[in-house]
Amino acid sequence: MPRRLTRLAHSLSALGSDHPAAAERHLPYSTTTMLSSQHLWNIGCLLGATGVGLGAFGAHALSKYVTDERQLKNWSTAAQYQLLHASAILFAASRGKNVAGMMLATGTVLFSGSIYALTLDRERFRWLGPVTPLGGTAMIGGWLALMML
Repeated sequence: MPRRLTRLAHSLSALGSDHPAAAERHLPYSTTTMLSSQHLWNIGCLLGATGVGLGAFGAHALSKYVTDERQLKNWSTAAQYQLLHASAILFAASRGKNVAGMMLATGTVLFSGSIYALTLDRERFRWLGPVTPLGGTAMIGGWLALMML
């Protein structure tokens, strides 16, 4: 271990257990870099609000721009998943399960966002095709993290 890190470790171990820095020394990451439950709550609210708006757009106006029924159904699926997972993110935030909430949020943005983009312009956003299953995998991981953490 480099000398600077050794000195830092000794300094932290000398701190009393009631000092905030002493509580963090056992964590594999800095708690200041993780999003707080309040941030996660805000993300869940934002995803919920935009899910309602995008779902309404898909139900009432998208057919003027997209004529393929399958693409319209894909948009509807993306909006439904976004709303469902926004609720799950709010639940995770309320329980302090931030890792699960971040996995759900990341998965939702990747999954639903890529479907929205592909529906609007499949050729322009073709490169997002492989992103959709990655988002789905992150959402599954978020649900499993809710169970485990």
